[in-house]
Amino acid sequence: MSDSNYARNICTNNYCTTVLNSIQELIPKSKEEIALETGLPITTVVDVLEFITDIGLPLIWAGDDIVRLYRRIIPLDVVYIRKIVSENDLSTSNLIEVYDTVDSTNEFLLARCGSQSIHKQVCIAEHMSHGRGRQNKKWFTGAFENIMMSVGWCHDSDIRKISGLSLAVSVMVVRVLSRFTRKTFQVKWPNDVLCEGGKLCGILVEIRESSIIVGVGVNCRLSEPEVNTIEQPVVGLNNFFDVAPLRSELIASLIIELYKGLDVFSHEGLKPFKEEWTHLHANQGKRMRLNGSPSREGVAVGINDDGAILLSSIDDGILPIYAGEVVPVD
Repeated sequence: MSDSNYARNICTNNYCTTVLNSIQELIPKSKEEIALETGLPITTVVDVLEFITDIGLPLIWAGDDIVRLYRRIIPLDVVYIRKIVSENDLSTSNLIEVYDTVDSTNEFLLARCGSQSIHKQVCIAEHMSHGRGRQNKKWFTGAFENIMMSVGWCHDSDIRKISGLSLAVSVMVVRVLSRFTRKTFQVKWPNDVLCEGGKLCGILVEIRESSIIVGVGVNCRLSEPEVNTIEQPVVGLNNFFDVAPLRSELIASLIIELYKGLDVFSHEGLKPFKEEWTHLHANQGKRMRLNGSPSREGVAVGINDDGAILLSSIDDGILPIYAGEVVPVD
């Protein structure tokens, strides 16, 4: 089966999750045993095993027929996620979907804009073939062991009032993570969440007409090859948990917090989040430089209501920076 057909079948039917649930106890099984246990045709089992090997899951082949995982992989539980979220908002449980693979969770929801309302729709993926970060940078993260999700939200306010949303979302993410551990989290302008100096979470906000798509990616477990591929310091939750929380628990909490926070932001903008963001800012009070031409330097003194970082300098006074790379001065 071609790669495109793999993805199409797996996305539609979540066959990877079915197979992984069959072999997650690390016991060697034959393809025939997996087919019998899951009710899938053996040809589908073979296709899925080849696919999950291709995307880097820790699968060991013992000959041509016997397979086992050498590390336990626990797929997301969409029933559990819907149940927890529905306890806070019953009307949203059917708006939450988990897919084995999509190109990009943001793109998935963007494609629905115009043909239907995406308000409170949630797309969660175990694997993204073309994940994107800020400034169209590729998003690297391992399949079936991290969090890749997007939430749709509709708004009817001035589009300029959305500019600080990614900063507000970073505060929402820290609120959730702080419930699961006493670790200290920080934020970096405009939208990264850090822990122990490494990037733990990235956020991508995109707008299409009256719809907002909020993409959130959290590193739950990163392998050494993945860490070496990424061009900045990164960290996963596995780096500071003996037993990390289940991803389904984290995702349910994230959805609930995002629903609440997005509602607040829709009515009040960034203001309710500014003080908390400033307290979390990793570079607050440090001398920073805006890369580009012309370059600008100043001490980071906070953010304004539109989400711009404010640099204070003797020559320019308080200078708001709305876009670009702002880095600490060595």
